[in-house]
Amino acid sequence: MGKFCNECNKPITDEVYNYSMKYYSRALCREHQPNPTKSSYTTKKKPEPTPEALRLGNLLKNMGYKVEFEKYDGFKHIDIAIVDKKVNIEVDGSQHHGTKQALRDLKRTYYSWNKNFVTLRIPNSLTKPDTIEETAKYIDKFLKKDRGQLEKEIKEEYVEEGNPFWEDVDNFVNGVNNIINNVSDAVSSVSKTFNSALKKFK
Repeated sequence: MGKFCNECNKPITDEVYNYSMKYYSRALCREHQPNPTKSSYTTKKKPEPTPEALRLGNLLKNMGYKVEFEKYDGFKHIDIAIVDKKVNIEVDGSQHHGTKQALRDLKRTYYSWNKNFVTLRIPNSLTKPDTIEETAKYIDKFLKKDRGQLEKEIKEEYVEEGNPFWEDVDNFVNGVNNIINNVSDAVSSVSKTFNSALKKFK
C-alpha cells in the first residue's frame, strides 16, 4: 500500500514518510513539513564513521567484503553495511548501555530484521588493537558459513572447554518437546472424550 501526505494526499516515498513520522508524527510530503529548508533530511550531512567502525570496516574490506559506512536504510544510518550479505554491523560505545538507547537499538534491529537484514552489535571493546583481528575473523566466519555450521563449531568449542552450556540447552529443548508431547496427548484425550459424549446425545 502506498503512502500519502496527510495535507495534500500526494504520494510520498518510504524515506520521506519515515522521516516525517519520526520528526512530526504525521505523514507529510516535503512541501508540508515545517521549516523544510532547515529540518529536511536532505540538508543533513552524512555522519562520519567512528574510528572504531572505520578500523573494523577496513579490516573486513581487506578480507574482500563490499563495505559501506554510514549507509542510510530509510530509517537510520548503519555503521557498517554489507548489503550483498544482508548484514548490518553496529559498533556500540558505552552510551548504548542505557535503557532508552538500548530500546532504540532494539527497534532499529527490528526494522532491519523486517527487511531481512541481520544486525550484529559489536561493543567498542572488541575493536581495540588486541581484539579487533579476532573480532573480524569471527565476523568473517559468520558471513561465510551457514547457521548450522556455526552452531556446530560453537558447540564444539564449548564442549572442548568443558562448558555445560550446551548440555543445559539440550535439556531445555528436550523438556520443551516433552511438554509439547504431553499437551498434544492431553488435547487428543479431551477430543476423544468430547466426541464420545457427542455420540451419546445424538
